[in-house]
Amino acid sequence: MRKNTTLVLLAILTIGSFSIIPSLANADTQFDRTWARTRGVINRWEDNPAFGNLRADVFVTNNNGTVHEWARVFAMWTNENVEMDDPGITLPLPPKGNFTIQFYTARLTNSTEIRFDLPGYDLYIAGNWTVTNTTTTVTVDEFGHPVSITRTLEPVVTDAHGNFTVANTTTTMHKPLELAIDGIGTLKGFVYMGMIRHIEIKFFDVDGDGKVDIRDLVKTAKRYKAVPGMRGYSLDFDFNGEGMIDIGALTTIAANIEG
Repeated sequence: MRKNTTLVLLAILTIGSFSIIPSLANADTQFDRTWARTRGVINRWEDNPAFGNLRADVFVTNNNGTVHEWARVFAMWTNENVEMDDPGITLPLPPKGNFTIQFYTARLTNSTEIRFDLPGYDLYIAGNWTVTNTTTTVTVDEFGHPVSITRTLEPVVTDAHGNFTVANTTTTMHKPLELAIDGIGTLKGFVYMGMIRHIEIKFFDVDGDGKVDIRDLVKTAKRYKAVPGMRGYSLDFDFNGEGMIDIGALTTIAANIEG
């Protein structure tokens, strides 16, 4: 059951990851505002296999030399060694019975430097990170519907220094990413979707129609209380990066609805 549950986590996190070519580009310094969005797959933790995803949203303004930076970066991964023939094509069904899953989450708590022009990199983010080891147990009814969710959160490091980078390379289809955090080690993977541009990116526009509205709130509400291992969970809806789509995700979208 543990292996099947982990397969579900990996498949949900990476579905579609292998068919999208990244489009990160160098920022044009003549503009005062820059937005960036990156989505990636994590497949190594130091020398061991890892399975997970990473999301990063960045906004930087430069007003006559006065720079303001904002970044929201989350990573989620498990270090269990699982077998999967083709995670980009096959999506196993969620488990019918009760299950327990263990995973790690890393969250950027404070960015100290954001660069789009560092030699060798499309994106560089330095700052402080908090990493948590989360164990989630889901109890389901006879129809497979969750009736209770219990989570145990164990802090691993708090406000540890770390760097997130996306390499600027044309030698591979997917650009390499790394997240190195003191006390944790280095996570490695690749970008499957990325952009850097001077036209606003609506970070909470989950349906991709170019605006944050009631439809985004409804789509997120349908995933309420979903956790890894359940089909409704996606890191794109987990705006706090805590391993559950909770009330915080709903209030975040509600606070950003336009008009």
